[in-house]
Amino acid sequence: MAVGKDTLWTDTVVADSAKSLTDSHVEHEPATTAGSHVISDEVVGSFECPFTRDFDTLVQNTLDQWHIQGMSIAVVHGDKTWTKGYGHSILPDEPVQPTTLFYTGSTTKSFLAAAVSTLVHDNDKFGEIQWDTPLNQLIRDDFVLQDHYATSHVTIEDALSHRTGMPGHTLTFGGSTLKESVRSLRHLYMNKPIRTTWQYCNLMYMAVSHMVEVVTGSWLGDFMKKRIWEPLGMKQTFFKLADAEEYVRQHHPECQIAVGYSWDKTNEVAKAVPCWRDMVVSGAGAIISSAEDYAKYLRMMIEQPQDGPLPNQSYTDVTSPRTIMPPFDPHYSQTLLYALGWIIGVYNGEAVVSHGGGLEGFSTGMLYLPARKFGVAILANTQSRGTEVPAWHLIDNLLNVPLEKRVDMFEWNENAEAENKKQIASAPARLYPSVPSPGLSLTLPLSAYTGTYTNDAYRPFVISLTDEPDAKLRAVTEGPVQVVLSLVHVTGEHFVANMFLFTHATEPLAALKAQFKIGIQGKVSEFGAELDFLSGGGAMIWFKRIEE
Repeated sequence: MAVGKDTLWTDTVVADSAKSLTDSHVEHEPATTAGSHVISDEVVGSFECPFTRDFDTLVQNTLDQWHIQGMSIAVVHGDKTWTKGYGHSILPDEPVQPTTLFYTGSTTKSFLAAAVSTLVHDNDKFGEIQWDTPLNQLIRDDFVLQDHYATSHVTIEDALSHRTGMPGHTLTFGGSTLKESVRSLRHLYMNKPIRTTWQYCNLMYMAVSHMVEVVTGSWLGDFMKKRIWEPLGMKQTFFKLADAEEYVRQHHPECQIAVGYSWDKTNEVAKAVPCWRDMVVSGAGAIISSAEDYAKYLRMMIEQPQDGPLPNQSYTDVTSPRTIMPPFDPHYSQTLLYALGWIIGVYNGEAVVSHGGGLEGFSTGMLYLPARKFGVAILANTQSRGTEVPAWHLIDNLLNVPLEKRVDMFEWNENAEAENKKQIASAPARLYPSVPSPGLSLTLPLSAYTGTYTNDAYRPFVISLTDEPDAKLRAVTEGPVQVVLSLVHVTGEHFVANMFLFTHATEPLAALKAQFKIGIQGKVSEFGAELDFLSGGGAMIWFKRIEE
């Protein structure tokens, strides 16, 4: 369910505490009250209220085993909606409610596609905007790529379906403004011909976001609010943290903003990750919302109301497949397809429309089965695929999938983590299979490799000495998101870079090739690393050393 990845970090450390089960809430139907729980005991077709004791136990086990601090769940089926909070929004004891606010990451993408669809079908005001309109025609000076043909031919539809030929460049994290981020595209390499390969690229969604702001004259958050959120009654949905904070402070203390957490495996504690404040991601992943509001959005997608905020054709537009995706989810035996901000798959003969979102400290997953009029959204304040466990449990129950045919997500995750550890441990031999033994020494003293290294698109790296057991050099990016490379020497000027996200991380996400270049004056001139490892392209991103 999850694709994609997006805080300022403080050294707040809190011990993991027992999780609590909190309030449930019902819309659209009479309810019975039992203690603090307000839930429906009616049956929707063959699907009863999902929040049973067994389900509560499953969620509790998921929180414990996946080290997720809190989770808010919304279920939509037929004309019924259930929502419920589990665990903690703020440790040690602030409970998650259905109104708790979370960053929802890349689930924002479908909202951007929906917003664009309102322009595509408004020919009176925006006749120049169609799905096949090249972005360069709308934001000419800003949308420039290294490939001239791609510059003039990449369309809105191409950008929203990840088929532009540009890899993710995930670790660029853009500029200080949306426009600056889009203009950085001209400095980034492309590795595939246009419309040949699915490559997840947040920057292209930012380019479409910029286009919407330019042609409408409105900030994208205001545009989404006017076109989508207000018509749906989504009062708990925001595009920047300051607006969410103001809403909670002035009128709605029940809408607590969840603190994001990451799990420190070494010390077995949850570490607080402050909310994202200075990150420019816009339509690629900026939304802050609640399970209650996401239920309203899913209901719109399921029911496709004639008098709803989107034109009738929009629902087909945004969910029609455009690109073939590589497999990434164990539930799907067949090929997955990418539409516009939505992933289309088939599970047990049923069409499933989904998308996930992940930022450091937060995870969100939402999916729906159109034929069953069933949808589920799960928002959590820890980045983890554990959000999928309750969702697929509900789907399996709905479809009466036998227990022996259900995917064990716990086992799948353990195997995936074990494989990643194996890849990292074997990195020196895997990345450098022909290294002489012993390896060649560095050309210069370690101190000569320290300094600041810059790139026109990526944030600067500051490289310093470190006393880590294996590494002697450490590279850290400046800015709101810290990419940390622990540099382990292999031979000559070649290193293995164990990559961490944020300085607090204790386990690397990946191991990459890294290298220094010595200039003609005998000084270190450049530092390179295969930062776009997610695309499998293996291209080195080079940073020039600033002379001090």
